Amino acid sequence: MLVLLLCVAVRVINALTTKTFSQPDEYWQSLEPAHWYYYGYGYLTWEWKHHIRSWIHPSIFILLYKCVDSLNLSETRWLILAPRLLQSVFAACADWATFVFAKRLFGVRPAKFALLASLTNPFAWYTMTRTFSNSMEASFAAFTCAIWPWPSQFDRSYRSIYLTVFLILIATCIRPTAILLWIMPGLLFIAQATTTFGILQTTKVLVVCLVIAIAVIASDAALNYYITKQLMLPIYQFYNFNVSDSLSVFYGASPIHYYISQGIPLLFMGYLPAFLYALIIHRKSALVWTLVFVTATYSLISHKEHRFILSLLPIGNCLIGSAYAKLNNSSIRFWLIAVALTVNLPAAYFFNMVHQRGVIDVSDLVREIKPESVGFLMPCHSTPWQSYFHSPHTDAWFLTCEPPIGYSLEDRSTYRDEADKFYDNTELFVKTQITKSGTNGTHAWPEYLVFFEQMLPLMQQYCNTTLHYEEHRRFFNTYFHDDHRRSGDIIVWRHTI
Repeated sequence: MLVLLLCVAVRVINALTTKTFSQPDEYWQSLEPAHWYYYGYGYLTWEWKHHIRSWIHPSIFILLYKCVDSLNLSETRWLILAPRLLQSVFAACADWATFVFAKRLFGVRPAKFALLASLTNPFAWYTMTRTFSNSMEASFAAFTCAIWPWPSQFDRSYRSIYLTVFLILIATCIRPTAILLWIMPGLLFIAQATTTFGILQTTKVLVVCLVIAIAVIASDAALNYYITKQLMLPIYQFYNFNVSDSLSVFYGASPIHYYISQGIPLLFMGYLPAFLYALIIHRKSALVWTLVFVTATYSLISHKEHRFILSLLPIGNCLIGSAYAKLNNSSIRFWLIAVALTVNLPAAYFFNMVHQRGVIDVSDLVREIKPESVGFLMPCHSTPWQSYFHSPHTDAWFLTCEPPIGYSLEDRSTYRDEADKFYDNTELFVKTQITKSGTNGTHAWPEYLVFFEQMLPLMQQYCNTTLHYEEHRRFFNTYFHDDHRRSGDIIVWRHTI
């Protein structure tokens, strides 16, 4: 219990000290649809219109918004804090589950090191208390790891298979790729169960697991039907979009070595040496082969992001704990941990308190002043939306980036979304797509314009002299960014006439 309380305290601090923006999905794929459903306004991205995502994840926040609203706190800061604090509880439980997981497999001492690795991992600090579906997926991965009948624990824990299957299916409804983590352990379980109990008994177990899977998927379909009034299977739609049509590459493609050269190093940062050492000493274990299989499978998918492998953290931290415990030289262990913390703690501070802070600062400004109208001339989804602004009377617009759904392969190669068109030819876009009246599919010139500093020369050339805008506020955002369109400060212009 003390370990769990420690984890909760650390993750609550983590949540309350997070002042930066990470990626759009933190808001647009969880809080924004929940806000849209409960409060009746907001923005549904194309994923929800095409039923590619399940409502099971936003439903958690729909219930939370109901609680916030029932306490008359919707107009307060609690609308923003409550989801993150709720997510911090899931993150804390995941840390605790990692401790339990390592204790079951390796003992108390390795479990303590695993807990240290979990609580001081900068990537976990950066992501786990944010409302990403990946964060929830990683939490469920930790819960499942803690009770899964691993080969070394099979005799004592095989009965937990039904609960683990239930947790895996919930995670898979949230993110269909969550199932990848359990293919290798699942095959090992079937092999060991067949050897131990025989084919007939193993078949009975698998039939029960199948019934659980059908029940969970049917319940997910029922929930989605209740909200959308359409009978859809998001898992199928997700597969169709990402695999059959390969439309995910519209949002970027990375080389096959991406997770090896970038993903894994960023996932473990200062603990990378201990992680690599653990791979060597446990190279024949189910844990290592599970990591290898999942990483290899994700590497075959063209569209890659660091957070896609977040669910590897529980196994990785467990292995790190074992690696530290196996070091006979306590002096070497001390210095390895000291160096790891020297790397990890500043990184956690920088990415949670500094990097992309301006995005949140400008969102706070919009929430505070509740302008009549505001336009964001930025890459799509560069800021939170109504789940943060909570301003129903503000006419807000942004540059969209709908993928080429329904386009032929030939047309996809030349397809340009609205944001692309703006950056391809800013002058033409400003003259033809932003008008005084905002009619015929155009945007209306707003009271406030928000854009990145990178666009300032062009904005000064095309807008402020003839359209009477002047700088109102400027927010530091970041020292660097992998997307040049998001470089520099965030600038807010206000219409002066």
